[in-house]
Amino acid sequence: TWGVACGSREVGRYSRESIVRSEYIYGYGFQSPGGQSALARLSGRLGLAPGQRVLDMGCGTGGSAFYFASTYGCLVDGVDIESAMIEICKERSDKLEGAHGCTFVQGSIAYANFKHWLKPGGLLVLTDYGIGPTPGPRIKEYLDLNTSEMEDIEAYRSRLGRAGFAVEVAESLEHFGPDYEKDLVDFRGNREDFVKRFGEDFYRTLEERWVLKCAAIREGGLANLHLHARKE
Repeated sequence: TWGVACGSREVGRYSRESIVRSEYIYGYGFQSPGGQSALARLSGRLGLAPGQRVLDMGCGTGGSAFYFASTYGCLVDGVDIESAMIEICKERSDKLEGAHGCTFVQGSIAYANFKHWLKPGGLLVLTDYGIGPTPGPRIKEYLDLNTSEMEDIEAYRSRLGRAGFAVEVAESLEHFGPDYEKDLVDFRGNREDFVKRFGEDFYRTLEERWVLKCAAIREGGLANLHLHARKE
């Protein structure tokens, strides 16, 4: 059994429209940098196989769950704290080929739930935004803008240990910066379509946010943390 946790703890700010706007940057079905190409890089390391059960915590709009089901033949349970995310997942699962192995429910993305739902020996694969090794003014500006909280990789390692997991991998993903830069380039290329649908103000707001995040990544203050932790 695998548990996959993705995304940040910037919860409570997602409306259906804001989710769809973000997909113009991340890609259809995704709410995290790199979209399907980043997912393919990570999932290739997991040894997934047909019939395996995967718990996708923080499933967003379902891109990861649908990919695991259609590419590897996994049975995927997607969980997200945001009701709008789950609504979108359910709507898309009725239309997408290969999505029959996916189910979606709203629920809390908490370590206690990870431990409860994974069987002994199950592997938790966690990817999240976090504080990088050299935080500077750009990450402070970003955190102030979003009123969000982030921790460094050692804090994640410690909390997983207290929750009863043995951490096997703890790293910052090296493709994080290039993925964010590419997402920004692609978003700018879709400017005309985006503005037509959502307006110039929303375009400028998203562009400014991504420019700030790219700067925070370059200064070493914003990182994409990636951990493997096994239930003991």
